[in-house]
Amino acid sequence: MAHHFEPSAYSSVRVEDKDIVAELYADAVATYQPVNAQEVFACERIAIAQAMILRCGMLDAGFHTSFMNECVRPGGLPHNMIQNELARDIEVNRAQNRSLCLATGFDRLSRESDSFKLFIRYQANCRREYREAVEDMMRLLKLRDKLKAAPIELPKPVESELMDPPPPLTDDWDAASPYDPTRSIQTPVPQTSFPKLRIKARTTAKATANRKSKIIEPQPRFTGYLKGNETPRHLRDVEPQPDS
Repeated sequence: MAHHFEPSAYSSVRVEDKDIVAELYADAVATYQPVNAQEVFACERIAIAQAMILRCGMLDAGFHTSFMNECVRPGGLPHNMIQNELARDIEVNRAQNRSLCLATGFDRLSRESDSFKLFIRYQANCRREYREAVEDMMRLLKLRDKLKAAPIELPKPVESELMDPPPPLTDDWDAASPYDPTRSIQTPVPQTSFPKLRIKARTTAKATANRKSKIIEPQPRFTGYLKGNETPRHLRDVEPQPDS
């Protein structure tokens, strides 16, 4: 079965252009000039990995905008967070105050969640994907003389089917879209029978007193045999036999 590459399936809705992966794929094909199906697939991997790196850049910009959003006043300007003692007798630029607001917002959001740590891991994974895709292409280029060059036809991007347009805005709740995110959907919980748990009985004062009375007193420690009893017990009553 022939492989069909649909670039629009790898782009985010409203965040990036739906043709971004197709353009990156065309650039990779023009650069590496694939001669077999494996090199074509490597070009597809390179295009998708490059789109992931660009998406990381947008996500990084969104994080820093969120950091600044933590220190914005109702009027739209950041707070003057530099203390008077620090700025006395010197000139302080607004850009320096914005840098402090950025660091303050970063500190606030980092304390609330680990989302930025996950972003760092995601960013490292995207770079690794791109590096592995390029290394795979370099491996195929070295094997180009050994691999059988077969005539190939570069697959053209498949035209994806467009979704139905959303319904017009209306105040009628019944006419709202079934995909409305504001609607809460309750999933029925299946009836599952759980095993009965053994509950520990409550201990009363009388039961505690009875248990204490049954405690055996400690026995005296062994201090060794008395003198004259060094002979084992099973040999003490045996009469010594005369020497023959």
